[in-house]
Amino acid sequence: MKTPWHTAWQGHDIVVFRDDVEVDRFTATQVERVIFAHRGSGDTPGDLSFAVVELADDCLIFPADTGFAGRVHFERTQFWEERQCVYWVPEAQAPLPGRLRRGLWSTSHEDPLAHRLARP
Repeated sequence: MKTPWHTAWQGHDIVVFRDDVEVDRFTATQVERVIFAHRGSGDTPGDLSFAVVELADDCLIFPADTGFAGRVHFERTQFWEERQCVYWVPEAQAPLPGRLRRGLWSTSHEDPLAHRLARP
């Protein structure tokens, strides 16, 4: 089943699409930190649960199905390595914004949702 959400690079921007329609965009240099939360050992792409992307004022949550770890991270690994802002952590230890409490948000929806929340 094809997910209606996906992420991709367009120049220096990271774009979020739903059903191939742009719904969000931010410049990659605005990213302060990326946290990839994984299940199990985190050794395979299938272990990824979700990504938390922190900007100065906002925090974005991307379920694994959006492709942030694949299309956005692995297509430009040198960019991310130079920024030294990407962290891989076990899912149970991944920080979520206070307004997005664990248990109220699930990464296992058939139609995963990308979230943008204001940082406190």
